[in-house]
Amino acid sequence: MTWTDVPENEDDFEDLGAAFEAGVGLPVGRVGNATARLMPQRALVDFATAWIAEHRPMA
Repeated sequence: MTWTDVPENEDDFEDLGAAFEAGVGLPVGRVGNATARLMPQRALVDFATAWIAEHRPMA
């Protein structure tokens, strides 16, 4: 069996996260001793899918 893997690129994850946070607004809470941003995962994936399609050049 063979397959073509998707090339990984996480160089713009900080920009993606900032855009999601600015666009949606996220509550900040505590998880253990850490400060965390609490977010619905489906909303994040849907946002990221659209954001990546708009902001990354096609290979």
